[in-house]
Amino acid sequence: MLDIICMPWHTFWHLAYILEYVLLNFIRLMENFTGLYGIFYNCPVGDRCEDCPIKKIENMSFKDKLKWFEKQNNKMKKEIYKHHFECSKIRCN
Repeated sequence: MLDIICMPWHTFWHLAYILEYVLLNFIRLMENFTGLYGIFYNCPVGDRCEDCPIKKIENMSFKDKLKWFEKQNNKMKKEIYKHHFECSKIRCN
């Protein structure tokens, strides 16, 4: 903690700017859900689990999956994101 207090001000502001940039880009990514596109290509932990909301469209082409996803309302998109996040947490640990 003392290192942070003793760092030059320009370094502190530079780090704060980088953190703000990273956080804002992450928020934008999640707001438009483009961060989820990879899971339509393939499940990152292997086979999709039975309750995966994408499992029912698994046989579609990647392009058709994205079209399907774009037609969903934000509530459904958030449910897909939440399921992916929770499932990844359980299956990757």
